[in-house]
Amino acid sequence: MRGGHDIERYRRSRPDSPHSKKAYNILIAVPSHAVKGPDMKEVSHAYRAFTKAGYHVDFVTADGSPVKFSQSDLTDPINRWFVEDANAKYSADQPLKAKDIVPKRYVAVYFAGGNSLVTDNQWFQSLAEQILSNDGIIAGSGNAEDAVNNLNLTNRIDFGYSIPSADVGKTTTEYGSLVAEAAVNEKSWMIHRNELSKSDAQNEKGIGEQVVTRLAS
Repeated sequence: MRGGHDIERYRRSRPDSPHSKKAYNILIAVPSHAVKGPDMKEVSHAYRAFTKAGYHVDFVTADGSPVKFSQSDLTDPINRWFVEDANAKYSADQPLKAKDIVPKRYVAVYFAGGNSLVTDNQWFQSLAEQILSNDGIIAGSGNAEDAVNNLNLTNRIDFGYSIPSADVGKTTTEYGSLVAEAAVNEKSWMIHRNELSKSDAQNEKGIGEQVVTRLAS
């Protein structure tokens, strides 16, 4: 099985200047290599959805260290595509530093790899706040409650309301009138215009495709 360490033969130069059109840029935020990385599928499926829709995608880690994966099942066809795609491999090996990000250049940020490892970084907290303020989207894998708390976004989502329960069979509590969906699956979440959506376990679309759909609406 190939582990994706042969990135040197795919290496290519970055553009001399960053894309200037906000409408075509999305960030994927991943923990630095010093902590446990995400499962490859948490990143590859979202990356594939974004790039397939025509978006330019940058990776970002807190310190600019290369993206490392805790698991990389290459029987998954999208994981295999991600490992073999030159642009994906280069971008994951050469992420931006969180402090160097210019939020206005991005319409969305996707947090992968465990909320507590990514979203407790002060740069990521500021990034999420600014992208929401610019009418952008933030999304991620993992638990919605942890994400909202770690990103300090409770006051943006009808402050005072409780998070919808993620346990099957329990009563869910709406985030006021702004909640779009109170599903029972903790696997992914999305926030746009102070509206929290949690992926439905029966929904066949991945969170990357949901973000693309929302951006196009």
